[in-house]
Amino acid sequence: MRKNKPIIIGTIGAIGLLIIYFVILTVANSFSHALEQLSEIWYWISILVIGFGVQLGLYSYIRFNISRKVKGATAEVATAGGISTGSMIACCAHHISDVLPIVGLSAAAIFLVKYQLPFILLGIFSNLVGITIMLNIIQKHKLYQNENIFKTIFAYNMKTVRNIAVVFSVVIVSISFFLVSFKTTGLTVVADAVAEIDLPAKINRENLVSITVKPIKFSYNKTIEFHIKIDTHQGSLDFDLTQISLLEDDKGNIYKPSSWEGSPPGGHHRSGMLRFPKLSEKTKFIKLIIKDVYDVPERLFKWDL
Repeated sequence: MRKNKPIIIGTIGAIGLLIIYFVILTVANSFSHALEQLSEIWYWISILVIGFGVQLGLYSYIRFNISRKVKGATAEVATAGGISTGSMIACCAHHISDVLPIVGLSAAAIFLVKYQLPFILLGIFSNLVGITIMLNIIQKHKLYQNENIFKTIFAYNMKTVRNIAVVFSVVIVSISFFLVSFKTTGLTVVADAVAEIDLPAKINRENLVSITVKPIKFSYNKTIEFHIKIDTHQGSLDFDLTQISLLEDDKGNIYKPSSWEGSPPGGHHRSGMLRFPKLSEKTKFIKLIIKDVYDVPERLFKWDL
């Protein structure tokens, strides 16, 4: 049983890390989302979980076999344990991005999503470094028997292997952060342009007329569409929205409607889709202006982007 303890502890640690992964994603979103994410990056998660389990198993092996008389060994084990904890944090760090926007840390959330892969690599290679550190401890203090599994592994100098692992890990993780930063810098404008923004409905009630305007999935690179609903209980809504509507951006650019698809002029209730051409450039806000409806010079509907 004593010999099997490191295997049992390593297995429990690996399962525990996987549970932490599921808990973070389930709390931040849903269990189905956690399953979906796992199916997409299962290979990375598998490497993280297995690496963490191996590292924890080696850590427990050292703790069960180390002699208290061996000077300096306890400090080395503590160092390895620190690497172990760092691996787990690095593994799950990118999932914090799911909950950060809730507490208003949008910039941090964007950063973590952007660097998801480098964070995963950081977890994987910190596991690798932790494993080589502990193998070096085992070899250095001869905490193994010649006939067991370590005999083949320790044909190599673990101190050299550890040093190579540290340098290799630093280089790979640094390159991954650099490549992601370089790649996303050139694509930021394109990504922002393609992204659809769900903007809320706005209502204007003046002079017995109620106008409700709801943008339909606003995007910079698409035709801008507004669903408009107009209600009154007096008179007749006999105006042409394409003639009395304008769209303005933060730089003062004016866009005229390209079409109206909906109820014709007249009656007490009208609804339909008012379309404008796509914007010529990015803007901080858009402002829909509807003029001269029931003696109101301008009805303004503004959305910050």
